[in-house]
Amino acid sequence: MQAPTSNPKWSFLIDENLPSLLARALTTAGYAASAVLGSRLSGKHDQEVFTYARGRRQTIITRDTDFLKAAEFPVPHPGIIVVRIPGKIAPDDLIREVLRELSSLAGQSLAD
Repeated sequence: MQAPTSNPKWSFLIDENLPSLLARALTTAGYAASAVLGSRLSGKHDQEVFTYARGRRQTIITRDTDFLKAAEFPVPHPGIIVVRIPGKIAPDDLIREVLRELSSLAGQSLAD
């Protein structure tokens, strides 16, 4: 696991198409994070997940490219990160990649 490089202003909602362990790893790294899996949002439509995240000022992290449809997810919002890693990837490797990429964005706004 990487050393904490978090931006304390960032808060994440991990979509159910990603391992819920990602939320735990982000929290360990110093970010605020929760997961759709195991919550009342599990199985809900993308629009409901978006509305929930926006209301709580959380950036969504997902593999769902439907979230790239800007007309369906209008600004302002705290951000949407679509993870585009081709093929199958071990959860530990995916978590490592997400943490690395977030580290490279430190200090930037993820909004809109």
